[in-house]
Amino acid sequence: MSVANLTARIEQARDKLQASKSLLSEIQRLEREPPVSSDYEREIVRGGRSKYTLEEAAEYTTNGPNDEVMVPKNNLISNAINGTVNGVMSLIGYDTTLRPPTEDNDFYRDYAQYMPGYNIDGIPSGAWAQNSATNYVGHGTEPGNPWYNIRTSLVSQEKALIDSRLAAGGSGRLSFDDLYQVHVNAYDNAQGGGNGFIDPAHFAIAVYGVPSLETIGINTGPITGASIDIFNNPEDSVTEGWAKRMALAGAEITVGTLMSMNPVGIVVGQPITALGVYGAFENTRSAIDRGMLNDWF
Repeated sequence: MSVANLTARIEQARDKLQASKSLLSEIQRLEREPPVSSDYEREIVRGGRSKYTLEEAAEYTTNGPNDEVMVPKNNLISNAINGTVNGVMSLIGYDTTLRPPTEDNDFYRDYAQYMPGYNIDGIPSGAWAQNSATNYVGHGTEPGNPWYNIRTSLVSQEKALIDSRLAAGGSGRLSFDDLYQVHVNAYDNAQGGGNGFIDPAHFAIAVYGVPSLETIGINTGPITGASIDIFNNPEDSVTEGWAKRMALAGAEITVGTLMSMNPVGIVVGQPITALGVYGAFENTRSAIDRGMLNDWF
C-alpha cells in the first residue's frame, strides 16, 4: 500500500470517528433535554392564566409521555380509602378530590425523570409525590391567591434549576435538598398568613414514604392533599401552622412511646418517637425564625 493510499484511509477513518463523536454528542444532548414541554408551565406559569379552556384541557391532560402511567389508581381498596379521606376532609372544609382537567398541572408528569426518588413504574417517587400534591389541593385557583402562588412558584423554580443544569451539560436531575429548598422559598413568598414549610423529615416521608402506596395500587393523591391542607396551609398564620405541627409531634411521641413499651413494637416505636421530637424542635425553630413570637407579644 502506497503512502498516499495509507494517508487517505487514515483521513477517512478520522472523518468517521469525528462523525461518530458528533452523533454521540447529539444523542446525549437529546437525552438531557425534556421530551416535551409542560403545558402548565407554558400556559399558566408563564402565561399568567388560572385555568385552561375545556378544549385545551381535553388535550393537555393526555398528551404527555407519562400521563398514561401516572393516571390515578381506580380500584375497590384505593377508592374506599380515598372516599373516607375525602369525606373527612370535606367535613372540616377542605377539598382533596382530584382537580378538574381545566386546572391540571402536568409539570411533574412531563418532567418526572428529573425528580429524585426510587423507581415506581418507571417514575421517581418524587414525581409521584409532587404530582399528587399539586393536583389534589383544591384551593386558590386565581392568580395572587397563596395556594396559586405556591403552585406556580414551585414549577417555576424547579424548571429553572433543571434548565440551568442541562445547559451546563449535567443530567438536570434535582436532589431532595433542591425540592425542599424550593418548597421553603415558595412558602416564604406565598403572600399568605406567614406559615412556613414543614420540616425536612416529614417532607422526606412525603417524597419517599407515601408514594410507596402507589406500588400496591393505592392512589396517594387525597392522602397527600390532606396532609398539605392540614399542616402546610399557606393561609395559616405562623402560630396556627406551628400549633398544628405540635399536635402532630405530640401524637407521634405518644404513639411511639406506647409502642416502645412492647419489645416487638420498640423497633418501630423509637423511630416514630424520634420523628416527633425532631419535628417539634425543627418546626418550633422554623416558626420562631418566621416571627411567631411577634404574634404572642
